[in-house]
Amino acid sequence: HLIEPSPMDQTDPVENYRQICEEMRLFDAELLDRPEIVCISKSELTDASAAAELLEEELGRPVMLLSAATGQGLADLTHRIMDVLSESHHEHSVEMH
Repeated sequence: HLIEPSPMDQTDPVENYRQICEEMRLFDAELLDRPEIVCISKSELTDASAAAELLEEELGRPVMLLSAATGQGLADLTHRIMDVLSESHHEHSVEMH
């Protein structure tokens, strides 16, 4: 999930995350069982770190900070995606045997 730290409509980033999850649950509850990487976009903005901290408290796990403008976190995100895909592939392979 990519969450804006300061949405133009002045909504709360944590509430926006909750809303995304609720929409996913209503569409297909099994989606909530899939691996998830949560990121705050626009990390160059002053509100980004605070939004990440609030989401980390909500989730009980790390939230990544990303910036397309500066490139911050993009390499880390690529590595994290590869790790999640590798873990998922390994788990699927074990289930098949």
